[in-house]
Amino acid sequence: MTAVALLGTGIMGTAMARNLLRHGFELRVWNRTRSRAEPLAADGATVAGSPAEAADDPEVVSGGPGQRLPAGQVDLLPS
Repeated sequence: MTAVALLGTGIMGTAMARNLLRHGFELRVWNRTRSRAEPLAADGATVAGSPAEAADDPEVVSGGPGQRLPAGQVDLLPS
């Protein structure tokens, strides 16, 4: 199954995450406030400690609308 990283687990990100998990995707999630991402672990997501950690291996990386990450925090291109 496709591995997905989802950056941002607010209202919309959490709904997207649960939908992806219901459809069998392997999911890594990250949120600035870790406690907002942690409930998704009970649904099968892996909670990452940083955006870079979340985006390290998945084939797809998605950030919610308005998601602003500090420059250089996520490198989506392989070295």
